[in-house]
Order: sequence, then structure tokens, then C-alpha cells
Amino acid sequence: MSDPILFTRDLWVRVHDPNGGGSPIAVVRGANIELQRGATTCLVGESGSGKTVLMRALLGISGARPGVTAGTAWARPDGSEFPVPLVGPRKRWRGRALPSLRPGWAGYVFQHPSHSLDPLLRVGDQVGASVTIAHSGLTPAAVKRRVLHWLETVHLPNPEAVAQLFPHELSGGMAQRVAIAIALATEPDLLVADEPTTGLDWSVRRDIVDLLGELCRARGMSLLLISHDFQVVEHIADQLYVMFRGELVEDGPRRAFFEPGPGSHPYTRELQARSRALEEGSSPPRLHLAEQPTSSGAGCVYAHRCPWIREPSPERSALGERCRSVRPPDFRPSSDHRVRCIAVGEPT
Repeated sequence: MSDPILFTRDLWVRVHDPNGGGSPIAVVRGANIELQRGATTCLVGESGSGKTVLMRALLGISGARPGVTAGTAWARPDGSEFPVPLVGPRKRWRGRALPSLRPGWAGYVFQHPSHSLDPLLRVGDQVGASVTIAHSGLTPAAVKRRVLHWLETVHLPNPEAVAQLFPHELSGGMAQRVAIAIALATEPDLLVADEPTTGLDWSVRRDIVDLLGELCRARGMSLLLISHDFQVVEHIADQLYVMFRGELVEDGPRRAFFEPGPGSHPYTRELQARSRALEEGSSPPRLHLAEQPTSSGAGCVYAHRCPWIREPSPERSALGERCRSVRPPDFRPSSDHRVRCIAVGEPT
């Protein structure tokens, strides 16, 4: 049975043109995403696809000023359902006061801990600040005990010594564990990890991903892992969403992506091929950018890179014209697997 803790319906996020253009630019278009309670959802796509913008807009921490946000987001932190204000304060809904999400109900692990950690504060003070969000009125001794608990929880050796360090004294893997401890210290219902393994070597990446999965399973938290790497998500995902140029082009359960079956989006196959090549130490497939994406919004957002369109056959040529001019409908290879691709829905 579906039990989402946070979900959206036809969500659009537009930001002001940095070059001073008149109309806001759509960076997320028509997103429908469900984060299931107690499950691990992975949002996958290359840099610039809109993954981080989507989640930061949902959680109200977007760095870019949203010009227009359409659609709705809904939260169910305790089973009761109510809309999340995406832009500006919204105090009432259907004539009644909106419930308030408790402070710290969602924790966020940022992509670069070296940027998110305060260089002037010791580790213990930064974890302690999160502790006081969840538990106001604690004595300094009680805060310290909780700080050491969270540092131990993320498997940092000698928590008392680590608590006295400044961020520049940490290794990359230690800094990421501290960032996770800060996010966990608010005791969130939802933990968002934004590219948490960027810049780490493979053994440390696996350790961090395994740690996130272990913590969320043990505490019954929902986890959203944002990544561009199928190697990372393969070991942890329950549900995956694939994003390209602001659109969710495929979603489904883990088996739809990592077990043989029909109907993968060509962009998903591209990401999988690049991840396999990097894992094997070979050069990843070269991107084909002979055509540029259209700015009109018509057609498939992946048409300019799609191998179906590049292959010279009469059938594919006709299909290519449709792909460039018609927004692809949703196709379902199975009841819980959705692909937005004409070529998958109508193979030639």
C-alpha cells in the first residue's frame, strides 16, 4: 500500500533568468514524485538536470529565487495530509489552519561538507546546534551526551576527540560523516542526501552509502539519495526516479533498473553505460551533442541526444520527427514502472 511521507503533483519550478531576461526559466517541469515512508528513494541524473533544485524547492531551502512555482506538494509526516507552502507563507487551507511541520522533520546532507560545515566552529558545536533544534531546554551536559551519541552513530572513532576538531582537520570521509551526524541530530522523519559521495574514493563511497542505508533502516526514516551514479544507487535504492533537463523521464522499483526487463528510457541506459565504464576503468561513452535541445518546450527533452534518432533508418527517421515535435506520453512497461518515451511505448 502506498504510504508517502512527501509527494508532489505536477510541480513546476521557475527561476529568474540570470541574464536579465523577461520570463522566468522553467528548471523543473511537471514533476510527480513520491517519497515512501521508511523507504529509500533515489533521484538520478547528470549535473544540471534539476535534482537539487527540485528537492530544495520542496524543503524551502532553494538558493535561487523561485519566480513561479505551480502544482502542489503534500506532506504526511504523521499520516495526516496537508499541502506544503512552496512559495511564501500559507497559513490556511480549505478554511482551516495548516498544521506545522516540526522543526527538523527533514534533514539535509549537502553535497560538499567542506562548504556546508562552518570553518570557525568545532564539530561538537555544530552537531550541538542541531541537537537543540530537536530538544530545546537541554543542559550543556545533556547536549554533549547527544553530540557524542550522534558522532558514534555515524561510526566516527573517538567521538570526544572528533568533537573538538575544526572542519579543516577532518578527512573527506570524516567530514561527510560529521555532515550526516548534523542532519541526524534533529531526529528527522526524512533524510535527504545530496550527492553525498562526491569527491570520495570508491571504498569510502561504499562505506558512506552503506551507512546511510543502515541508519535509515534502523530508525525507520525515509531516505532520498540524490546522485548521478548508478553504481551508488544500485546498492541502496527501493525506488528510482531519473531526471533529465528538468523532467522526470523514468521511475520505478529497483528491479526495473537492475534486473533484465523491457522498457528502459534511452537516457537511463546512457547513465548505466557510463557508470559501468567508469567502474571497469574504461572511457565512458562519448555524448552526442550534434543537435541542440529546442527552447520551445515541444517534443522530448532528450531528443537531441537520443540514439534512436541518430540511427539512419526510415522508421527511426519518422519516429525522430515525432520525438522532436510531440511531448512523449507516459508508457508503463509494468504497473509500477513509468517511462516517458515514444520509442519505448511504440517500438519500431
